[in-house]
Amino acid sequence: MELFDKVRELLVEELDCEASDVTMEAHLFEDLDADSLSLMQVVVALEGEYDIALSDDEIPNIQTVADAINILKDKLN
Repeated sequence: MELFDKVRELLVEELDCEASDVTMEAHLFEDLDADSLSLMQVVVALEGEYDIALSDDEIPNIQTVADAINILKDKLN
């Protein structure tokens, strides 16, 4: 499964949003109705799914779906 597809699946599950709303440009807070708690749930889900750890400095940088994907790509390489 492509990275975007898996991230979209996790976001739909954690944020209870529509898959069609999850685009690379989608803003987690403004477009997908995330809040600080749900962002942490997404971070925990991503860390578990990809066996990575996101630092406290990286988490605030996750504003859009593209941000999450880019951070994941960096961690996975």
